[in-house]
Amino acid sequence: MTGSRALSADAELLYDVRCAVGESPVWDERRNRLWWVDAGLGALWWADLDGSLPDCMPVDPAPSFVALTVSDMLCIAAGKGWHGYDPGTRHLSELARPSASPSADWRLNDGMVDASGRIWTGSLGLPRDDANLGALYRFDAEGVHMLADDLLTQNGLAMSPDGHTLFLADSHPKRAVIWAHDFATETGQIAHRRVFHTCEGGRPDGAAMDVEGGYWVALIDGGQVLRLDAAGEITHRIAVPVSRPTNICFGGPDLRRCFVTSMRAGLGDGDLEREPLAGAIFSFEAAIAGAPVPHAGAFAELAPSQRSGPNAAQR
Repeated sequence: MTGSRALSADAELLYDVRCAVGESPVWDERRNRLWWVDAGLGALWWADLDGSLPDCMPVDPAPSFVALTVSDMLCIAAGKGWHGYDPGTRHLSELARPSASPSADWRLNDGMVDASGRIWTGSLGLPRDDANLGALYRFDAEGVHMLADDLLTQNGLAMSPDGHTLFLADSHPKRAVIWAHDFATETGQIAHRRVFHTCEGGRPDGAAMDVEGGYWVALIDGGQVLRLDAAGEITHRIAVPVSRPTNICFGGPDLRRCFVTSMRAGLGDGDLEREPLAGAIFSFEAAIAGAPVPHAGAFAELAPSQRSGPNAAQR
């Protein structure tokens, strides 16, 4: 279904937190908790879905991506490296960082975890213009590996439920495209990049997968979340009451509740008067359950290996 034939629904306000750049929502089933980051103001946020208010702590450098791990630790991409975070002590320590980048200055951005527990994260060249490129990295027990080096504004990382297709978006206005890649589960290699969907009326930002293989993506400057089927056709449109939704995840006991982050950055005073909820967290009930998100590897074991592996991270 495309265009007017796509099924429609609306997202509603969940938490009025006014993030500068809300990003990377992740559902923590062990704690019945939603985590997300503010990549603009530099904070890690969390909310227990028991009626209590959200809480946050500052993170420097500013975080862009947070992942659950097989231990109680979180893995956070912040600045130029991946960090381990202990929710109990609130201690943050760097684990690894890429040793090579296509741009002189850069930072890590959006990420995901594959079924083998590998962390995938892209980077942005700074300043963010056509001359500075970002990359795509894989962080695993053998080291940090660069898989692509031609990205302008990396986003939209997600893996198909069968583990055979890796999705990657570029949010830059000159691209606004989502690519699909063949994925080799044993080696973690990607191949055969092809256009999955070219966005109109907004640019692709963060994404999540459902159990049927649908790709749900937040359209920044588009005020909506789209569901794309395996052919890249739009099947569902979810209206969000702000123009700049940034990312999405599935949560709740049945993985049918969707959480959507948003941003205030980039909006002028007049825009903010029209969009007072910009930066808030929204939610809606999905017609299809989300695919479970894998947990990243045990980073206490991963970190020491970074010093000697091929393309190893420099600490």
